[in-house]
Parts: sequence; structure tokens; C-alpha cells
Amino acid sequence: MAKEPIKVEDKRHSSVPAEETPAQETGLVLAAIQNKMPVEFIEQMMDLQDRYDEKEARKAYFKAVAKFKSNIPTVLKDKINQHTDNSPYSSIGNLLGTVNPELGKHDLSASFNIKDSDDFAFITVSGILTHSEGHSEKTSMTFDVETTGAKGGQVMTKTHARMSALTYAMKATFSAIVGIAAIDPIHDDDGNAAGGKAEIGKYEGWQIKVSEACEAAQSLNDIIQWWPDNSAQVKKDLNKAGAAKIYAVFIARKNELKAEEEREAGGDDG
Repeated sequence: MAKEPIKVEDKRHSSVPAEETPAQETGLVLAAIQNKMPVEFIEQMMDLQDRYDEKEARKAYFKAVAKFKSNIPTVLKDKINQHTDNSPYSSIGNLLGTVNPELGKHDLSASFNIKDSDDFAFITVSGILTHSEGHSEKTSMTFDVETTGAKGGQVMTKTHARMSALTYAMKATFSAIVGIAAIDPIHDDDGNAAGGKAEIGKYEGWQIKVSEACEAAQSLNDIIQWWPDNSAQVKKDLNKAGAAKIYAVFIARKNELKAEEEREAGGDDG
């Protein structure tokens, strides 16, 4: 009986495919360890793997950012700055609450690093945008912690000033790193505004103003002059129905505070 030839299979490199692709570099590192390759060679392979992972993570980051910006969310200015020129602005809660859910849809997330100067006169905030695969980009800004106003008088405590500077810095760095800016409140005018664009909604603006005034008022004296001071402009900007709605918000808070003060006065008499 003729003997069958003996087949010899070389398995020394069976764990390494004949043709390698970058995605198989982890297997190359493992194969190098299993085959007891020199430590220097293994370190080179691990370094190669790290550089490849970083490159892929960077590509995934910019691809996700591009997709996010192709359908970037609209952030409306939801507050009125009553300390300056009554200009509208977006609160930090509104900004983050609007944008963060959309970032998450693209495996992106935002975070902040905060650092005070040694004398607490400045605060530096870094806004960081990170992809789930590990790559991140950041932008940093430094703000004064200023307790005095434009005329040099003390207008806030050091703690209040720090929180104010922190809020501004977070808004600024977040807006910069995601590439977004808030816009003024608008209303639908059926495309009849100049250029076919919607104009700033005056009613929405007065809604914000009266709501903020009512929220800030802690006593009757805090709110009682709001309508006398603003009624002429409200009536100029709005029709009768709109002005009546703004007045109703004001009067409701005024009556509420008046009732509270009357209850307190009655308690003191007793």
C-alpha cells in the first residue's frame, strides 16, 4: 500500500493574515507578543496602533461636526438685559438645552474646564467638544471678575461677579466651539417683512421683559412702576390686544405682591 505524502503546515504566522489592513493592527501587536518578538518591535507596533486610532478618531470627530452643522439648531434669545439697553440675549440654560440634545445625536458632547487666577481677578474657561471615539477640540477665553459698574460703583459681590463672568465665559466658549449664535425672537408674518424675512417679534420681546420684571420683583415697590414706565412704548409697539396681555401679566404680579404685603401687615397687627 502506497503511503500518502505527509503534509506539513507552517503555523508560525497563522495568527497574522497574509494581507494586513490598518484595522488589523491590533492583531499585529497581539501576534508580535505571541511570537515573542523583541520588545522594541512590539513598542513600535503599539505606537503605530495609537497613531492610527488617533487618526480615525479625528476623522470621526470632523465627520460628526459636519453632519451636526448641516442641520444646526436654532437658538432663540430668551432673556432681556434690563441693566443696559434692553437688548435680548440667550440664557446659558436655553443655549445648552437647545444645542446639547442635537450634539448627542451625532455622538458629540460638550464640557468645560474652569480655572481661577491666583488672586481670583480672572477666570479662564475652556469649552471642549468631544466625540465618542475620543477626539476633542477646545477653545479657551479669560474674563475679568469685575464687581464694579460702568460708573465705578460697587454693583455686586465677588461671588456674584465670579458667577457672572463664568456664565459669560461658558456661553462664549460653547458658542465658539460648536459654531452657533443665538438669534432674536421672531414671529411668523407670512413672509411679508422686508426681504421676505420674519422680523423681530415685538410682542415676544415684551413678554420676556414683563416676565423677567415680575420674576425679579420681591416687593410691591419693585414692580409698581413697571407699567407706568413702559406702558407708552408697549402701546406704541403692540395692538390693543397685545398690550392688554402684557398689562395682565404685570397686574397679576402686582396684585399678588400687594396681597402678600397686606397679609404680612395683618400678621404684625395681630
